[in-house]
Amino acid sequence: MSERKSLLKTIQELGFTLIDNGLYLDAYESDEAFEYSRKIYCMYKKAVEEYTEKYGPLTANSTLDKDSWEWTKTPWPWELEANI
Repeated sequence: MSERKSLLKTIQELGFTLIDNGLYLDAYESDEAFEYSRKIYCMYKKAVEEYTEKYGPLTANSTLDKDSWEWTKTPWPWELEANI
């Protein structure tokens, strides 16, 4: 598996974990679960920043803090170059 795919898989796993833990917190408020979410969020944010730096933005909104519109400057997910 390429580094790009591996990093994207990590982002997907961490994103799923954040959603799942958020649902748990909705039902069972817990300081331990909240701290776990904060830890996962830091890991998620770092992975997204690394991916964006190396391969371009994951979402259109993630380019709004840049000086120019970068969303269309990288291959779309269905283009071959994005899947190498």
